[in-house]
Amino acid sequence: MNTVLKLELHNGKTNFATAPIDLAPLTDQVSIAIERPSKSSDVLWDETTSISVTLVIAVDGQENRYSGGATGGTRLDPFGQEMPYRFTVNLPTGWFGEGKTQLVKRLGETAVTSYKSWLEISWKGGTDLSTNVVVSTSEVPIDQEYWHNSVQYDTSSSASEEGGDLVVTVSYTANGTERALFAGGTSRSNTGAVFTSAATYDGVAMTELWDLEDGSGQKMQSSGYYKVAPATSAKDVVVTLTPGGTIYEQFVGVVSFTGVEQSGAAVGTAVTDTGASTPATVTVGSVGTDDMCVDCVIANGSTLTVGADQNSRQTFNSTFASRSGISTQPGASGGVMSWTVANQWVMGAVAFKASAGGSVFTPYFYQQHIAAMR
Repeated sequence: MNTVLKLELHNGKTNFATAPIDLAPLTDQVSIAIERPSKSSDVLWDETTSISVTLVIAVDGQENRYSGGATGGTRLDPFGQEMPYRFTVNLPTGWFGEGKTQLVKRLGETAVTSYKSWLEISWKGGTDLSTNVVVSTSEVPIDQEYWHNSVQYDTSSSASEEGGDLVVTVSYTANGTERALFAGGTSRSNTGAVFTSAATYDGVAMTELWDLEDGSGQKMQSSGYYKVAPATSAKDVVVTLTPGGTIYEQFVGVVSFTGVEQSGAAVGTAVTDTGASTPATVTVGSVGTDDMCVDCVIANGSTLTVGADQNSRQTFNSTFASRSGISTQPGASGGVMSWTVANQWVMGAVAFKASAGGSVFTPYFYQQHIAAMR
């Protein structure tokens, strides 16, 4: 479903705009495109004018916020075509139910009393702005899976920008017990240096696992970070790129797990690699049966298919003929992480280690909403 909005911001008069967005319970993705000046359009948004863009999704009063931002002016993609600013959010899922028959549900399906969404756009500097905003949503039923008493996938979410301001924020709520969180990021530039990145959780630096460029001239970058014991309330995961060349795209995916070692080593040794042909693959070493492997990949071309024994958790298909993805694999499958790709790729992976205590996973949505089932 597409919704077209008119955006008017004026220095000193109207510096903030908001608009409600109608999301169905099965909504899995929200994409926001803001028109830039072009040969066929006379919208007002020059290169001196910057804005921040925030998508807010409130479930039973708890807000999840996803933020990006950009400056105006004409932008060209790698093919010389004029491009808008794009900001895309993949919504998280939640566990709901009891025992080993728990269901995974879309975020909207977990709501008990209310499910609302709105868009916030703020003027940050420059001249007046007058342009068009297109909000697109998609709905997809979710595949079911079962949990087990080891490191367990909890939920995930992501946000991405094309032609943005090098900062992407994902508001994230982790669930369950013995929690850990992984943030994977990718980027691609046009000219100049390849970007590097840094990540924070609730304003505090996350531990870096890798930050790697492809080295093939495609100017692609993949990074990975983690946090032990993230909160069970919404906190911001922010990935900031160090200015390099002209930014094409930036993707940030966040995945949380339960049953992870809290006092000892929460992760094993990260592995990375680059290549120029399919498959994109790395092998995580010393993986225990109860561990959980996670990866983050970016590949040049229009092909990205997850490998055997892996679950694709978040993906981003840019308009620049490149693809990014994050997947997980139970430790019992051996730690070989792979994707079918078309051309050059950059990839990293790591194993989250099972808790020595063998804690049983208690889903957040079960804790919060079980009363609604009775």
